[in-house]
Amino acid sequence: MTVERQYKICVLGNSGVGKTPLVVQFDVGIFIDKYYEPTIEDNYSKQTEVDGQQYRLDIVDTGGFEGYKSTIDMYARDNQGFILVYSITDHRSFSDIEDLIDEIIKCSLKPVPMVIVGMKSDLESEREVDKELGEQLADRFSCSFYEASAKDDVNITEVFHSLIRLINQSKKSKKGKDKKD
Repeated sequence: MTVERQYKICVLGNSGVGKTPLVVQFDVGIFIDKYYEPTIEDNYSKQTEVDGQQYRLDIVDTGGFEGYKSTIDMYARDNQGFILVYSITDHRSFSDIEDLIDEIIKCSLKPVPMVIVGMKSDLESEREVDKELGEQLADRFSCSFYEASAKDDVNITEVFHSLIRLINQSKKSKKGKDKKD
């Protein structure tokens, strides 16, 4: 199989929200049950097919966002899309997503494809963030939105494939604008 397109994407969010389990479940299909925090970042590469085309995703899995706000400008320049993760069991992690989006927009100086993900949907009894709040935030910033569970493998592939489609759309609209200029 020949890879037709290659995209670099970044996964951001607070510590302990499920970023690494999301990426590892997508990459190798296993659930990491114990807490793991990348020092600064871990890198993964995954080949996947979306809408009949092959893609290679270079995925940057970051440590918790809290300490790395100053590096957002580097991530905004170097990545073509973002997956912004919060835990449905941690309201603070959700509240911090809006600040994260603002930083990305400020640093990138162009529209950036983003998917907001409420992780740990398998922990419904511990929910602190209503699904509607995630949907409203995504609507406000024109992002896609999913609730997902790495443990139950729910919406994991859909999150990454949705981001690929958003990146493709942004590239098409940029080409259309370039032709008009």
